[in-house]
Amino acid sequence: TIVAGSGVVYTGILPSNINAVIVLDGAGGRYVGVLSDFTVQGTLATPGNYETQKVDLGIVSIGSVSDFKMENVSVLTANFGWYFPVIFASTITNNRVTQCLPGSGIENGTSLTYTSNYANNCRDVGHYIRDLKYSEISSNACDFLNDPGKYPTRTRTCSAYILRSLVGCSVTNNGDENTYGRSYSLISLD
Repeated sequence: TIVAGSGVVYTGILPSNINAVIVLDGAGGRYVGVLSDFTVQGTLATPGNYETQKVDLGIVSIGSVSDFKMENVSVLTANFGWYFPVIFASTITNNRVTQCLPGSGIENGTSLTYTSNYANNCRDVGHYIRDLKYSEISSNACDFLNDPGKYPTRTRTCSAYILRSLVGCSVTNNGDENTYGRSYSLISLD
């Protein structure tokens, strides 16, 4: 487990101290690179209890990410599968997130290709995408989100896709199956 400093603070979803398996560190600049063909394994505080986790994120970036590619990566039993606060001119494709709370998260981006990613057995949301511009979101899938038998204490509504404040984006051919809650939550699209 990599712990990236106590001074890293984001608004919104992230805690003030990042507890992650992989940290892409572009603090003060940009992270440019490729992640491909490996599995990230988180650690549950209690096996079977998906509400208390030791690992907040599987993969997280600090600073901006650009000209980046992530493909054929699997994240298991973390909180977020992957989380990119700022990402642009990049490709996230053919990745899988399993048994996490939220699956994937993107907070702000431009010219991003987000295709063929699969969220399975997540609790809160499969794909959370906010403030994305001129990007492609296609051929992604969700399966078995918020299963009432698997998460009996669940009180909130799960969403396979939360798409918020998108401008000039193409959203096509995305699928959702066996989700107990909303398939799509669409907010402020242009």
